[in-house]
Amino acid sequence: MENINHIKKAFQMAENARNNSYSPYSNFKVGACIKTKNNLFFQGSNVENASFGATSCAERGAIINMISSVGIQKIDFILLTTIPETIPCAICLQVMSEFFDENTKIIITNSVIFNSNQTISKTYILKDLLKVPFNKEEMSRISSNNKKTHFKPCV
Repeated sequence: MENINHIKKAFQMAENARNNSYSPYSNFKVGACIKTKNNLFFQGSNVENASFGATSCAERGAIINMISSVGIQKIDFILLTTIPETIPCAICLQVMSEFFDENTKIIITNSVIFNSNQTISKTYILKDLLKVPFNKEEMSRISSNNKKTHFKPCV
């Protein structure tokens, strides 16, 4: 189990981010907080756009915050807070697979659960939510096969 003080700090940061969410279209506010192996914390919130494809999820916001602040780090866990609690979307799981180890914990909670002393609702690991990611190894395999067939991508 994670250090309870780290969970509490991550929850507070994720909840603050959730409160800052820009979600006028869905009113579905999400906050996220990444804790790195060297005890750094990075938060993110969802930011909607009238063109829904331009919307950014909280998980990706936290990842971008981390990378733009200190570069790529080893991740201990990501904590998400939203009502009702829910797992990350497939796009976020795919982005996580680029930067997280397959055994990185994904902690799901919200203020109702957290404040009732249950602390967390569920904990998953990335590989349980994204069984077959499209990752660097897959890209290398495709690239090496494409060189053999003289495939030239449209650019």
